Formats: sequence, C-alpha cells, structure tokens
Amino acid sequence: MKVNGERTKALIEMISGFTRSRGSKSYRELVEKLIAHLRRVGVPSTSINIKEYACDGVTKYGNYTSTMVWEPIKAELWLKKPREQFITSFRNSPTALLFGSAATNGWAELQLVEYKGPGDYAGKAVLAKEDPVKVFKDAVVNGGAKALILSYMRGKCPEIGREPKTNPDVVNYLSIPNTLEDYNYRAFGFSISEKHFNFLKKLLGKNSVVVINAEVETKVMKGSIQVLEIDLTKKQNPYVLITAHLCHPSPGANDNASGSALALELAGIISKEKGFPPTKIALMPEFFGSTPYALEMKRESSMPFLTINLDMVGEDQKKTGSSLLLTETPPVLPKRYDFLLEYNLLKHMPRCDGIPIKRYYRLPYSAGSDHCPFTAMGVSSPFLGHLPDRYYHTDADSPDKVDCKELEWVGNSVLDSLLELISTNPKLDAYIKSKEVSEFVYYCENIRGKPGSRELFSSFLKAFEARKHGFDSLYSQNSFIHSRKKLIPNFEGSIGFDWYYALPEQLKKTLNLNVTSLAELITVSANIIGSRESTELLAEIYYGVSQKAVSGFIDFLVDNGYFMEGEF
Repeated sequence: MKVNGERTKALIEMISGFTRSRGSKSYRELVEKLIAHLRRVGVPSTSINIKEYACDGVTKYGNYTSTMVWEPIKAELWLKKPREQFITSFRNSPTALLFGSAATNGWAELQLVEYKGPGDYAGKAVLAKEDPVKVFKDAVVNGGAKALILSYMRGKCPEIGREPKTNPDVVNYLSIPNTLEDYNYRAFGFSISEKHFNFLKKLLGKNSVVVINAEVETKVMKGSIQVLEIDLTKKQNPYVLITAHLCHPSPGANDNASGSALALELAGIISKEKGFPPTKIALMPEFFGSTPYALEMKRESSMPFLTINLDMVGEDQKKTGSSLLLTETPPVLPKRYDFLLEYNLLKHMPRCDGIPIKRYYRLPYSAGSDHCPFTAMGVSSPFLGHLPDRYYHTDADSPDKVDCKELEWVGNSVLDSLLELISTNPKLDAYIKSKEVSEFVYYCENIRGKPGSRELFSSFLKAFEARKHGFDSLYSQNSFIHSRKKLIPNFEGSIGFDWYYALPEQLKKTLNLNVTSLAELITVSANIIGSRESTELLAEIYYGVSQKAVSGFIDFLVDNGYFMEGEF
C-alpha cells in the first residue's frame, strides 16, 4: 500500500482551516477531528493516546519555559489620525495578530511612533521592522510601550523571491514572548504587510501625530498542551518514532499541516499492513510539546532507537522556490538511518526519461524543529523538510502551494525505509556500507593528531559501524589524542533559543554560520562525548568554522550557565 497524495492533501486542507495555537480550544477541536479520522481509516482506538503537559507560563521543560495557553478570538487595527482607515484584522488574516498578544478590554487608542532602538515608548504603539523578541524587550519591557506594529520577515532569500518587496501583501506569522512574566506587561500587537508598513512609516514622516485604534480579544490562561500519540508498537521494543508538529496559525499548509497529514497517512498504512517495525507517530506543538514528551520517555526508559521528523514535506517546488532536504544526524550518532532514507529518496525521486526533475539535498545537522530534543538525548533523528520557502511563516502558506506528488515521494520513501529496517537488501547494504566507510575515513583523516580526537574516534567507530564492516583497523588509536577538559550541559534535551538574544553581535559575525545549529551540535557532542576539545574539533570539521571561534562561543555558553567544565 502506497501513500495517496490526493487523500493526504485533503487532510492538509482540513488542518489548515484551524488556528492551531498550543493549548487552545481550536487546537483541541482539531485533535478530536484527527482522532475521528484515524478511527475511520482503521487505526484501533486502543492505539490512540493523548499526552498532556503543563502550559502555564511557569513550568520548565529542559531549557524551555512553557507558555501560557493563548486563545485568539478577534482583533482589528485601524488608523485613527490623521484620518480614519482600516489596516488589518484577525478575520482577514489569522497571522495579523501577534501570537501572545494580551486583550485590550475594548478599543485602545494609542499614538504610533517609530522604533529607534532602546528608549522611552511609554503608553505608545511602536512601528518596527526588526526581530519581535528584541523589539519587545526594548520597547515594551524597558520602554513601557503598550503595542507593537511589526513587519518582519524571517529567513529572507532574494534568490527565490522571499523578501518583503516581492511579497508586499503577505502577512508574516510573528509572536512576542508569552510566559506568565511576559503577560504582566499586557502588551498586544499586529503583524502587517510590507505595503501597510510603508504606508504607516510614510505617515509618520509627514505628520507630527499619528494615532491608531485597536481592539484585541484573547483568552490567556493556565492549562495544558496535547500530544497526539498513535502507538502501533503492540508493546514491542525497540521502536521507531515519527514526529510532526501540529501547531501554527491558519493556514500553515506546508508548515506544518503537511507533515502532520503525512504522518497520519503513514499511521493508517502501518496499522493495516504487515512487515513494518514497531512504530509510534506523535503530533505535537513544536518544541513545547516535543521536549516534555521526549523527557518523559527518557525518564521512563522508553526512548525510540530512531526518530524521523516530518516538517514541511509537501512543497510545490515551482511555487515556493523550495528544495527537499534531508537534514542529517550528527556523526557522533548512528548514521545508517540517514543513508537508508537517502537511498529511498533517490529511488523514489520523480524523473523524466531517467533524469531527476526535483531538487533534493542532504545537509549537515541543523536546528529548528522537533528532531532537536531527541538528537540531544542520543537518538538518531533525521529530519525531512523543505527550505527555503517563498511563503514560509506567512498567511500565503496555503494548500494551493502543496504538491501531491511531493507528498507521495517523501511518504513512500519513509515507508520503504521502515520496511528495510527489518529486511535484507544486499544492494541497500552495499550502498550504506560505502557511505559509512567513506565518511568514516573523511572524519578520521581530519581529526587525527589533534586534542580530543581519541573520544571522537571512539564515537565514529560506533556511528559508522566500523567494526561491523571491518574497517576499524584502518586507523590505530595511537593516531588520536585524548581530551583534557569536560563539557557537560546544565540542562536536559535541546538548548533552545533563550541564549541567542544575549549573544554579542561580533561573535555572531565571527562564527559566520547558523549559530542555533552550532549550539545544538555542541549540546549533542557534550551529551554524547562530554569533552570540550572533542566538541570544538567536531564543530570545526563538521561546519568548517574555526576552532578559535567555536571556543569563544562555548566560553559564552559556559559563562551564561548553559554548560559546566571540569578536568578529566
């Protein structure tokens, strides 16, 4: 039985109709509909579970402080002076209201001023085009602002037309900090299009006083978030876990109704067909659901041996400008599963006269989705998704940007990979062995003779199955040097993102790469190996960044309490 792209896309269209704020009534209603769907397609009710975790703005899971339950109801933004004019509303665009906004308790009339960095914004609405977390801290927490009017596009990529000037009407999905402490500021805000931002900025340049009028109705409360788990293991171990995040505002078709719908399609197939390994499927709020879920499994000693994360898996590459990516496992964890997935992705890749007609790449380990907490806990967790995307995190991420054939390509590749976990395929085994030996040699050649290389070599022996394949004798252990310093995380799971806003700009420039991915790699290495020299050496070889720059970054993380050092 194969993945049906049309059926999966129909499920994406249904999920896209819900604003899936974690813990909200809308999210819970959707979960009930998905449970009903699973029962209709034959998944046993006894296999369907709901896990609940606190969403109270206080409880910490690893490095994540839970948010409050946030329920958007309605919101409107108008220009009041110099003339009355409608700007935007939650009804027009579910991404128009900043996630985490407090209610206004009626209409709020505020003077609008432009953001100029840290300063006094007491009682005002602030127009800005910078990172929402930074603006919130400067303008609300330290400046006393009551509202933020933002136009900010993450991950700009002019090469595919992902930039404000080529998308003047899209409204970006943005959020402001929303722990219990953050809500005490009673701030609210709107995400507006580039066209509306330029309109308001121009008004501010021509008028001494510009006033906006806004009404926001939200419910903010303590509650819980839900993880929908489909347990098809029949209590057997070891097992595979397939994850996908269900949250995000409507429509969020590719991000990530696509991953959730495909995971449900796979659940229906696996529950009926024989030959699959014990498997669980989990749909969850991104990070805030996967982290407590992973921590709970760790406490119960019930971790999977493999996690496959599906996030943005249905892209129409022509419309979105995107490419299918296999984000790989760091080379200190078993690599077989990356190569297994790649083998099947290449096998199922759409072709014309034998020539591939889709873009596909395997990338180094990268942060940004629900594979991170599992990888940090020592589970190989390859991640399938698409980026960059012209409409990612905007109200234009709609079902018309989804390609049924892309869903089938990804889904059938996952199905075949699951089947081949417990079957014999000499051709596949030769493919995996060739990949493992070549990468093993590459990494060993680059680390030998350097401090920290002995511990890395030991990890590579396991990660690339060197003893199983008989190429462990290619190198003598005497070629590698032991570590002297320990590096141990002061947290469980993923390092998260809180540290990012304290990182000096000069250090970001010196590193010159995705620092969130580097932070996650450091976390994985520190958990698996526990050595500072090994971690610095791995990052240098893996990402091609100078060891000196990595060392400065680790100093920053140690100084800020995320890691502790010691002597071996």
